[in-house]
Amino acid sequence: MFTPEQAELTMKLKGEPETVAEIAGRIGMDEADLAEKLAQLSKDGLIFHITEDGVRKYQAFQFLVGLYE
Repeated sequence: MFTPEQAELTMKLKGEPETVAEIAGRIGMDEADLAEKLAQLSKDGLIFHITEDGVRKYQAFQFLVGLYE
């Protein structure tokens, strides 16, 4: 389901929506690289995203038994 890199990034996401800039600042990652990775995770259905006022925000799905194993 997740590659080790995807799992590590997903575990750094919060349970509430954040912008790419907020996440990048918190985890110390380049915004452009992070935006690409988050978009792919979202496309693959591994994380959740919403768009508020034209700004895309990402968050980890709520914990489900078996999802992150």
